[in-house]
This record gives sequence, C-alpha cells and structure tokens, in this order.
Amino acid sequence: MHSYYNATGYYKQVLQEAPQNEYALFKLGLTFFKSRDYKNSEIYLRKVYDWKKEKASYPTAIYYYARTLKVNGKYEEAKKSLLNIYENKGKEQ
Repeated sequence: MHSYYNATGYYKQVLQEAPQNEYALFKLGLTFFKSRDYKNSEIYLRKVYDWKKEKASYPTAIYYYARTLKVNGKYEEAKKSLLNIYENKGKEQ
C-alpha cells in the first residue's frame, strides 16, 4: 500500500528547496488527489496547469486538475479544462 502521507511530506520538502520544481508540484497534486484531499490537489495541479497550459510537461495534470475541479463542484471550470485536452489532442508536448 502506498503511503500518501509520507509522499506529501517528501514533495513539500522538495518544493521548499526548489519551489519551481514542476515534477514535485505534479506529484504533490496527484498525491493529494489519490488521498482524496481535493482542495490541496486543486492548488498544486493548478500551478502545473498554469505554467504551460496545453503544453504541460505532465499532460495528465490537466486531466487530474479537471477531475479535481469537478469533485470540488466547479463544473464549468472542469468542462473548460477537459475541452482544453480535447482541443490540444495530438499536438506536440
């Protein structure tokens, strides 16, 4: 079984030392998502999403961000994020 609690501590520590670490932002957002902490998941996945929009280094961040928005009741924002995925399908990452 994965220890999401331990992982969040690790990624937070990485981000204290390197706040622009996109990998750590993505993994922290994903860790919060998998531990059902959707409020924090939205915060970190949004940072990855904002950085590069459709050309994110972690394209699944957009997907998880949209799912997080949906769970948080932000349906229109979730729809826009999912449409962003559809519109950019097949474009170079």
